[in-house]
Amino acid sequence: MGRKTKKLKSKRNAESTQEKKCPQISNENKSEVKSRFSADELLDKADEYLETFNYDMARRFCQRAVEQDALNCRALEMSGLLFLQADKADLAIGCYRKAVELKPEIGHVKYMYLGQLSSGIEAVEFYLKGIELMNKKLAEVQASQSTDVVGKEETSGGGSTVAKDSVSEITPRDVSNAYCAVAEIFLTDACFEDDAEVRCKESLDKAIEADAANPESFHLLASYWLSKDDRTKASEAINHGISLWLPQLRSADQPDGATAVDPVQVCSVGFSARINCTKTLIELQDYEVASEILELLLDEDDEVVEVWYLLGWINFLLGEDFKTNSRHYLSKALELATKQKYEDQQMISHVHELLNELGPEITEDNQMDEDDSLSESDDEDKEKSKPENANESEAMQH
Repeated sequence: MGRKTKKLKSKRNAESTQEKKCPQISNENKSEVKSRFSADELLDKADEYLETFNYDMARRFCQRAVEQDALNCRALEMSGLLFLQADKADLAIGCYRKAVELKPEIGHVKYMYLGQLSSGIEAVEFYLKGIELMNKKLAEVQASQSTDVVGKEETSGGGSTVAKDSVSEITPRDVSNAYCAVAEIFLTDACFEDDAEVRCKESLDKAIEADAANPESFHLLASYWLSKDDRTKASEAINHGISLWLPQLRSADQPDGATAVDPVQVCSVGFSARINCTKTLIELQDYEVASEILELLLDEDDEVVEVWYLLGWINFLLGEDFKTNSRHYLSKALELATKQKYEDQQMISHVHELLNELGPEITEDNQMDEDDSLSESDDEDKEKSKPENANESEAMQH
């Protein structure tokens, strides 16, 4: 399992996480805290502001809840989320770890975040604990629903609201995605572990078992088979994964004048995941489908450097007849990279390399200049050849 792929998640040193503690939140505006509001009521209000992306107000209400109950796990987890939103990963980790200490067997979300914010085997352990709690909750919900069905047969009462709420919180897709996260770690950070190959495949099998309609599991399965140089199985996996979402996107790609459809509403696969999917397709030389997906991504957002770069790279690989297209896409990628101060220098260097190899674009003006230059060169050659011909003629006369 020596094949490394780029991991699109936050990383940090596993040892330093052990030393982080949940930060003390300041007592600013403490006098505004009203004793008549409980910590949960304050957090409910914070949730309302989170839903409207008003992070400043959400932070204020969350802070008040922490001041009122510093050991409230819900407040700690919300604090972690707000710290992440503010790009303060270390502080978020401290909150989530404190929540784990307080209630290690209740609530899977903190483990999911800690898995994302950690690396290697430590991250795997966080994910597996979160999966354990999710499966336990789903089993409880299933049992509750079964009991509710029996109750409906015996009475005319309503269903179990507890079961309904639980179903809305955790789904089989959540479990499948968590297993995918574990598999990805064994394809990247932990790829040199002795049992990495076995554990990666086991995680992918469990991801598919949890939700056979989850495209991400098949996308990662394709990467797994590529790491084993089995291109046939890789193609089968990626094509099956794509079949679960690309047809819906095609139908949403309406002609001009039709009602626009939000791709998010018809496709469960995120923007970045679709970009990664095209990289696998390029590696498998399926340029046509990769180009189609990338063009659809441009329709959603035409300011993403990587999408322009990949389209340029595909057209470069397609050969001489596609040089003009390649030059267009690569030039646009370079323009956006300069504008956005893009940080991936390796990609930018490759763009420069490809553009240099493609050479300047042939336009009418430089084509005329080239023709004139060739014409002048021919005239010079004719002039040079005249004396030689004259000498030859004179020599023949003698």
